Amino acid sequence: MLSVRLDRELAEKVRRVAAIKELTLSEVHRLALAEYCDREIPLKKTSRSEEILEKIMEEKHRCQHEH
Repeated sequence: MLSVRLDRELAEKVRRVAAIKELTLSEVHRLALAEYCDREIPLKKTSRSEEILEKIMEEKHRCQHEH
């Protein structure tokens, strides 16, 4: 569980959104945080060359640990 302190204005906005959307306060918090995190840290798609380099490095690492 995580606690977050909100000022009165923001807390009231969250309550209004929850009432309008028929969600719990926790659901509004989770949705908002998930959306924020997705914007800030988007899933990075790797290029083909990055995939190849990653496989090469994994193989090199595996070979070093086998010997």
